Amino acid sequence: MAEKIEDSSEADEQAIGSESCVYYIKWVDVEGVEYAVVMQNENGPCPLLAVINVLLLRGQITLPCGSTEVSEKKLLQFVADCILRLKPKDIDEAELPNYEQNVSDVLALIPSLPKGLDVNIHFTGVRRFEYTPACALFDILNIPLVHGWIIDQADQELLRVVDGLSYNRIVEKIVSTNNESENYMLRNFLDSSASQLTTQGIAELLSNLNDGEIAVLFRNNHFQTLAKQKDALYVLVTDMGFLGESAVVWETLDCVDGNSTFVNSVFSTSYKSSILANESADFLLALSIQEAEKKSMQCRSTHINETGTSAEEHYVQHERVRVLPSSTQAIRPSKNYNCLIL
Repeated sequence: MAEKIEDSSEADEQAIGSESCVYYIKWVDVEGVEYAVVMQNENGPCPLLAVINVLLLRGQITLPCGSTEVSEKKLLQFVADCILRLKPKDIDEAELPNYEQNVSDVLALIPSLPKGLDVNIHFTGVRRFEYTPACALFDILNIPLVHGWIIDQADQELLRVVDGLSYNRIVEKIVSTNNESENYMLRNFLDSSASQLTTQGIAELLSNLNDGEIAVLFRNNHFQTLAKQKDALYVLVTDMGFLGESAVVWETLDCVDGNSTFVNSVFSTSYKSSILANESADFLLALSIQEAEKKSMQCRSTHINETGTSAEEHYVQHERVRVLPSSTQAIRPSKNYNCLIL
């Protein structure tokens, strides 16, 4: 249960945002009920978008029926207001100061939601993240934050080398270790799972999420709205190219190579969504080739950059998991809020 806090002045102060920055709205029909989905802008699938769409699909916030766009400022205010009114009624008096401090930290974080959040994953569990104010945001909103970059439990040697380290610590270990065998093993794992999704990760996401539950998936340095429905995983499609496509609402997440299928609002494949899926696959292939060429050129850059930073230091600084704007495309499971799209 949640207790509403009437005074939202602090939320208004924290959720600065911009009235001129807008997001378009797509309306999807689910058995006669209209749900709003906020689509991407130039920042790509940012944390704000993922959080807002979870709140919309769970019915915790609503947009005026038929509206076609919403300002960034309004979305930030929605998040802040939700945080302030979701104070647990049964919170222990001794825990109250810590909870209030977490709320304060999270409110201070809200203006950065359109740009990105710092998260640092661990490879031994889909809910394992280094705890930061970013994780506290999802915790307070009771939104599961998950990832699918998991080491296969059968690979005991790799698990031994990783030794429970986070992504950032592994990158540092690659740079600093003199053990060539371990260095190769770690680099090979990161390179072979560059999509930040593994078969083991998909299996654990399926076993960790409840049927009908909505979460936020961190993958490829982006945040996406994720749903589990009838023992299958789906990512909400928010690319602007599909704004007018009612047959495309979700995209399957069942393999690591990007070979997915578009489905509609009730998770059924239509003829039109199949055609669009093939067109999207061609686009993603071209995008992948372009990105590979870009990385190849970067690898041929000078060993020392303009500021005098060594290549190894440069690697550590830029390979950290940091979410930044892009034009391309932690936490207990919620038992109170299930997916409304059934």
